[in-house]
Amino acid sequence: MAAELEDRFGPLPKQVGELFNVVRLRHVMIKLGFERARIRLGQMSLQFISDQNSPYYKGRLFTSLLRYVTAHPKNFIFRQDNNKLSLTVKSINSVETAVNRLNGLLEDLERETESEKPTGL
Repeated sequence: MAAELEDRFGPLPKQVGELFNVVRLRHVMIKLGFERARIRLGQMSLQFISDQNSPYYKGRLFTSLLRYVTAHPKNFIFRQDNNKLSLTVKSINSVETAVNRLNGLLEDLERETESEKPTGL
C-alpha cells in the first residue's frame, strides 16, 4: 500500500512511514499474542493477552516463545504484575526496529514450531 501511495503522490512524509510501521507492529504483535506495546527509553514493553484462560497460553506458540526468551536472557525480560504478563525487549529505539525484531522473533518461532511437528508416516 505504501508503494501505491508513493507511486501516486510521490515521496511520502516521514510521519506516514511511521504510521505504516505502527500498523506493521500491531499486525506482528497480534500474531505473537500481544495486546499492547510501549517503546520508551530504548526498550519495548509488550503486554500479553489479558485473558489468563485463553487457549493461547496452552499453545505451541506461547511455549516456543517462553523457550526462546529464556534462551536469550540478554535480550528479553519477563514480568508478571497484578496477574498481567509482559515481556520487555531490549535495544528498541524506534517502531521500525521493533517491527524488525518481532518479525525476526516470529520467523524463529515458526521455524521451531515447524520442526516440532511430527513427520508423515
